[in-house]
Amino acid sequence: ALHAEADGTVEAVHVKAGDQIDAKDLLVVFAAG
Repeated sequence: ALHAEADGTVEAVHVKAGDQIDAKDLLVVFAAG
């Protein structure tokens, strides 16, 4: 599950289904504004 403190728009997703990730990995970037 993914939880956010505020509403926003996802600008970029840096992972895809099945990718192995570490706790420090950047998963998504939210648009400014």
